[in-house]
Amino acid sequence: MMLDVNGKSTTNSQYILPDTFYYNNQHQEFRNQIIRNSFSGIYEYKFDSTSSLKVMADGGTDHKTTNSIFHTEALASDSALVNQNDRTTSTTGDKHTVNSNLLWRKKLPKKGRTISLNVRENYSGKQIGRLSELRYPSL
Repeated sequence: MMLDVNGKSTTNSQYILPDTFYYNNQHQEFRNQIIRNSFSGIYEYKFDSTSSLKVMADGGTDHKTTNSIFHTEALASDSALVNQNDRTTSTTGDKHTVNSNLLWRKKLPKKGRTISLNVRENYSGKQIGRLSELRYPSL
């Protein structure tokens, strides 16, 4: 399964101080993507009428990427440019999971009694990388 989200965002703020006010404008463009794969399975084996073994497993992988571009500018009350910057961020992450379960059952001779042994193993791993760049253009 793949999910891809693209978008834009604009934030315009006005800061009012006792002696002056200024404007702050920010524009963002982003792209977020996730690719997900998963599996699951069950296997049951009956040794005889009194004992059985059941193996269950599931897991999956996620690969996520995010990319954002920001442009920010600060303007004085007369709309003169005070400051501006451009920022780019990129993140890549991978997640891997595997879960397994082993269940052994044995019916005992006395009616209604069963002994069971359940063994469970879980694994989860993550790897994340991030890159960020900030530029202040000369005015």
